[in-house]
Amino acid sequence: PKLSEQTDYLASIGVEPEKYIIAVSRFVPEKGLDLLIKAFQQTDTDYKLVIAGDADHESDYSRTLKQMIDEDRRIIRTGYITGEPLNQIFSHAGLFVMPSYHEGLPIALLEAMSYGLSVLVSDIPANLEVALDPQRYFQCGNVDDLKKKMQKWLASGISEAEKTRYRQLIQDKYNWKTIALQTIRVYEQTLEK
Repeated sequence: PKLSEQTDYLASIGVEPEKYIIAVSRFVPEKGLDLLIKAFQQTDTDYKLVIAGDADHESDYSRTLKQMIDEDRRIIRTGYITGEPLNQIFSHAGLFVMPSYHEGLPIALLEAMSYGLSVLVSDIPANLEVALDPQRYFQCGNVDDLKKKMQKWLASGISEAEKTRYRQLIQDKYNWKTIALQTIRVYEQTLEK
């Protein structure tokens, strides 16, 4: 993506560039946002936590999650955002966290990597398939491990070499043209049989 140089949306929600953690998710239990909030609340940091997303359908879980967020002034929920606001959120984040208990293809993770963000994700099979540095994973469901690794990555960030590796991985393995050609090959092989 073309990284945004603008920060007006960030200012409108009260965050500074490079001084926030981002999670992008629907408000459903399998996404583990409650785990992230608990770990963040135990972390001694001046960073804020920005959660972009919402519930497709209100539930007890989504109402509880919103209450947890709204009771902590260091946590901001944006609701669903797209376009320039979402571009700004990704462009200027200090850390992307995905605490999911299960995923299909983790599109939000791939998007964060395409922005060259420092990432931290649960060690579920779908995330492991992306083949990040082993230290970029935390034990799924483990608040203490998530907290410890968040502190580590907030302190150390991401190297230019790792950013380049992420972007190249996205370009080589996860771009739509490559995926379309792979899909066509499957159809051709099937038709040949």
